Amino acid sequence: MEDLSKLNYGTTATKIVSTNTDSDKTFNGETISTENGIYFADVKGNFISRADFTDKKEKELIEKNYNSHELKEYQKIYMNQLKECFPLLAKNIINYCPDSRERSLALTKLEECMFWANASIARN
Repeated sequence: MEDLSKLNYGTTATKIVSTNTDSDKTFNGETISTENGIYFADVKGNFISRADFTDKKEKELIEKNYNSHELKEYQKIYMNQLKECFPLLAKNIINYCPDSRERSLALTKLEECMFWANASIARN
């Protein structure tokens, strides 16, 4: 692999090249191995930096948190049970809390809570 210290570091990344293949990319004549990494380039195509996934734990974490998960039957049941609880709580917040910034935040946080609860079920 090329000596990456000679390449154009420190430039603001405005273009991202992502790959999961074993092919190489060329940035202004420099060949960069793109095996299992994310590569950042500026708008002119100059290579800036890369994020390698060589650490097994990091790679597993990224795959777990940023990919879709096929749900097992019991996970679908758990999510459906939770799905029935959140609308009731949202209706109670709307009915009992005055229309305000705080009510809006409560509803937003409830949506966030539902998201994280489902993510917990799907990921674990």
